[in-house]
Amino acid sequence: MYQKVSKTIAVPKNVGADGFLHALKNILRVPRVQKVVIDAGGKVTYDYFKVEGSEDTVLGLDFDSLAPGAVVRTVEMQELELVEDDKAPVVMCHLFRMCRISNLVPIALVTGANTLFWKWHDKAGVRGMEDTPHDAYGLSILFDEIVPDEVILLCAGYSKESTLIDSVKVFKAVMLT
Repeated sequence: MYQKVSKTIAVPKNVGADGFLHALKNILRVPRVQKVVIDAGGKVTYDYFKVEGSEDTVLGLDFDSLAPGAVVRTVEMQELELVEDDKAPVVMCHLFRMCRISNLVPIALVTGANTLFWKWHDKAGVRGMEDTPHDAYGLSILFDEIVPDEVILLCAGYSKESTLIDSVKVFKAVMLT
């Protein structure tokens, strides 16, 4: 006889689509999976059948390696030399230029969990950027507690379709506020 088991996994917000794919890959390895549901809140619920009396399948997922801070630590980093009075949009322009000179494509921006990004732009006279807290300059902004709040990282890869995990180089600037 079989017994139906239902389990839910909370995918951390800062791991993005790669986190969901990681969870799904592992769920699909579980024998007799019947249903997988992904909700907008970042939870993946799945049902499977197990032999009555047998132990539940434990996935033991590790999302830490998919977090933005972990990804950016594994690739080459180039830091932008700043002048004290450089304004936020000028610094961002230089980061994008460095990316282009390297023949790479911007993938995402990464910063600290309590970033100074909005304050930095506000000081430069750019108002309203905090109205879209998860994107700027046409890119997603990803947050991580291990990245310093005064740092902005432009992650770059070979293709527009790349995700953060595909980053091959990171361009770094310190936000002077």
